[in-house]
Order: sequence, then structure tokens, then C-alpha cells
Amino acid sequence: MANEQRFTGLAAAYTRARPDYPREAFEAMTAGLPRPIRAVDVGCGTGISTRRLADFADETTGVDPNREMLEAARRASADAAARSVGDDGARTPAAIRWHAAPAESTGLASVSFELVLAAQAFHWFDPSKALGEFHRLLVPGGRVALLWNLRDDRDDTTRAYSAITVPEAKRNLDATSLAAREDTGKPLAESRRFRGYRRVEFTNEQRLDLAGVLDRAGSASYYPRSGPDRVAADARLNDLFSRESRDGVLTLRYRVELHLAERA
Repeated sequence: MANEQRFTGLAAAYTRARPDYPREAFEAMTAGLPRPIRAVDVGCGTGISTRRLADFADETTGVDPNREMLEAARRASADAAARSVGDDGARTPAAIRWHAAPAESTGLASVSFELVLAAQAFHWFDPSKALGEFHRLLVPGGRVALLWNLRDDRDDTTRAYSAITVPEAKRNLDATSLAAREDTGKPLAESRRFRGYRRVEFTNEQRLDLAGVLDRAGSASYYPRSGPDRVAADARLNDLFSRESRDGVLTLRYRVELHLAERA
């Protein structure tokens, strides 16, 4: 299956159940950049990271090859803007431009952005081609940021959730995709196109009811969509929720990895 099609049919679950990112990560990725900050979120999916980025950038563009995910991003962005109207002291979200294209060839103008972000997405890209594209998009001294919510299996509940979902990833992803998930920031650290590589970590958590737990698992491209495998995996998640939830809520914990470097 082509990577751009992996999330077709998953936009609704992805929007409902994927975790947000801590503000501190966006403060770190934009710190010291000259204003105005023109930012592009590559592989933006349903726009979870893009909407957060728009709070820190002056102009924001979200890019994704999957038009279904991109349409969900547009709707969520419009809903967020509508909810902000009339709230005392609330910042009206700046308009986000949405653009359908792959990470390796966005079609956006060269030397046009101070920041390129890839959140929970870089492992799906061809790393060399994508970094070449990021280099083309950035102004001299512009910054690339690779961001992930990674499940923190030091936490007992999160480790039990991973014990159910990770075997599905190993069963349904190829070796290249699995290896890319382990490398995280290595391609950026070793790229000659960028300098000053560093990694910063934060913490995050996600509180989910039972429907949210099932959606969270079901939003993964590798989780079975239907059939006996889906029934069995969902049953294990139901058992986990029965054991580990408190007051109708199960908490998953994350290590947030942010990898940064500047255009050489």
C-alpha cells in the first residue's frame, strides 16, 4: 500500500483520538526565529499539529498527500475558528493554507519558510528526498523540526496498551517502515544539508474513555480494519480498559521527541 493511502478511511478516528502536542514543543521549535515566521507542516494529516503551530507562526501552511485527511484538517480548522468567536481574550486562529502534495515534492515556492515541521510523519517519508525538499523550502538559517509523540512504556498502563498494538504493527508493516520508526531523528542528525542538530524531550499524556481507546488504536494505519483480527484486538483493549481505567478514563503517557536543526 502506498504511504499516502495508508490513512484513507481513518480521518474521523484520527481527528477524535490522536493526542495533541505540548505547547513547550512549539515554543522550543520557534524560539529565536526572526519574525515573521512562515511555517509549513509537512505530512499534516488532520491538522492536529498544524493548528497548534498556527498559534506560534505568522503564516501557516499544512501539506499532506491524502485528500481525505486534508479535508478533515480543513473542517477542524474552520470549527476551531468558529468556536473562538466571542470568547473574551481568545486569540482568533490565523487562517491556515492547505495544500495537497507529498513531502518529497511539495510544489511550494523555494526559500519561502523560516520553519518546516513534520509531526508524527517523518517516518513515512523518503528521508533523503524529504530533507532535500525541506532544505529547498527553507530560507538560509531556517529551521527543520521533527516531532513525535512516542508512547512511554515505562508507564505500566501504556506498556500494556503497547503490548496489544505493537504486534499489529509488526504484522502489518514492512521492515523499512518499522526501521524508520526506530531511527527517529537519525537522518536529520547525519544530513549535510543541516547543522546544529539537537534533540529535546517533553512529556505528554492522553486521557481517553473506552470509545477513545478503541479510536486511538483504530486510527493507526497498521491496526486491523475489520474481521477476526479486529474483533480480537478490540476485545483485548476492552479488557485493558476494564483493568486500568479509573473513573471511566484510561491515561496513556508519551515521551515527546523534538529534533531540530538549521539549514546549512
